[in-house]
Amino acid sequence: MMRKWKTTFLSLALIELVIGFSNLRPTTFYYLGLPLGVVFFGLFLIVLALEKEAELDDRQRGAPAKTRRGAEEFREVAHPVHTNARSA
Repeated sequence: MMRKWKTTFLSLALIELVIGFSNLRPTTFYYLGLPLGVVFFGLFLIVLALEKEAELDDRQRGAPAKTRRGAEEFREVAHPVHTNARSA
């Protein structure tokens, strides 16, 4: 999952930086290109750093390498919902 975010942020950063350094002076994209490119590149670096930490944490906790957290765990933990509606 982290790989998807890493690739997305890197591609968005490169696209925005290309737009920022191009000669599209009168358009809005020029003014947003460089700042958005830097923000997305920063997010890429954060995800890159957290990827190694998340892998290390999974190894320390003994979790399998390819665990699917989310809906499966939620279904195991979720309790049935009781409503106050009475059937007639």
